[in-house]
Amino acid sequence: MSTKHSIAAEKFNQDSGRVTRHDQTFWSVRSKRDGLAYQLEEWEQLRESANLIKKHTITHLADYLEQFEANAKKNGVHVHWAKDADEYNDIVMEIMRQHNVKKVVKSKSMLTEECHLNDNLIKHGIDVVETDLGERILQLMEIPPSHIVMPAIHVTREEVAACFREKGIIEKHGAHAAEGLLKEGEDWRTSSDPTYLTRAARYHLRDNFMEADCGMTGGNFRDGRHRGLYQRGQCRHVNLYSQTAHRFHRSGEDHSQLQGNGCLPTSPRSPWHRPGHHGLYVPLPQGTSRS
Repeated sequence: MSTKHSIAAEKFNQDSGRVTRHDQTFWSVRSKRDGLAYQLEEWEQLRESANLIKKHTITHLADYLEQFEANAKKNGVHVHWAKDADEYNDIVMEIMRQHNVKKVVKSKSMLTEECHLNDNLIKHGIDVVETDLGERILQLMEIPPSHIVMPAIHVTREEVAACFREKGIIEKHGAHAAEGLLKEGEDWRTSSDPTYLTRAARYHLRDNFMEADCGMTGGNFRDGRHRGLYQRGQCRHVNLYSQTAHRFHRSGEDHSQLQGNGCLPTSPRSPWHRPGHHGLYVPLPQGTSRS
């Protein structure tokens, strides 16, 4: 059994201030989630329905994967099958080579994390840009995520500000991001205001969206459409800007689990079940352009 987690946890717990901030943050997130969840009278019924759908899908997985492939092809989508991480990375790399891709923008993906896709692309000279804010922060800091939903929850805003300064983001976008936002006398060069840092990151990522040759987002839905549940808009940007270049949707075997007649019951449940957000984007691109 690996001891990496226990060793890292022991080191983390030696910093009492960081532990306190970490616990307070998690408690705040959980409180928001519970407060929104119980505004839905049918909350528990939705959870149970989603649970039954997942169980059914897992026990009929082969059938649904083949159904997804058939419907996706009808929509003009090219489907590739990979038996493991190495084959997956090889397939993606070959497609990148065929289209001379130099820069990729990606939305958050545990599949690519587990397959170490980023490392493989970078090794072959392709610039990879994570567009989820937490994932981008970790990418710039060259450290792995600590949580599946909130990957950078262990990083302080002061550390984010220092990273943005080191990587030139503040120098390039700081003055613009600070307009009408920071308090009088507050220096944008040293500020760690979260809203300011987020705005600077947005300008930084917007440049990368415009320069990218390829976009990668998650994908599921057994009727052959790509569907995503997004709490922020960066995934829509990955789709939008990559439509004029090349677009990938990657999906693990467990992502064919929703009903073909709509997104319920998981769609209304997802934003409340996660960090307690109201906002949710549910794009349903039908397929390649037919014009």
